[in-house]
Amino acid sequence: MDGYAVRSVDTAAPPATLTVGARVVTGTPASRALAPGEALPISTGGVVPRADAVVQLERVVESDGRIRIDAPVPAGTNVRDRGGDVRAGGPVLAAGVLLGAAQVARWPRPA
Repeated sequence: MDGYAVRSVDTAAPPATLTVGARVVTGTPASRALAPGEALPISTGGVVPRADAVVQLERVVESDGRIRIDAPVPAGTNVRDRGGDVRAGGPVLAAGVLLGAAQVARWPRPA
């Protein structure tokens, strides 16, 4: 989902005003951790940079390199855990499935 990666603690007392950092490019992990009071623009499918929530683009007001968030964003909002679509010890793919781009993309990547 297009939006901003944030630390939920920074949004706990709305309205919260956060500084906008560098965009997280889809398919590439962020080059650094999210700083306190910072939000990083992120596109659908982007690797969330040590943030515990993503606030939807439509739920912020951006101006002069800052965003305003008018409601708390709880931890886990709009974030899927790596490997969250498979069970520990269970099969990732059925036996005999031909590997293509979609199947290979499911494998966890190193952080």
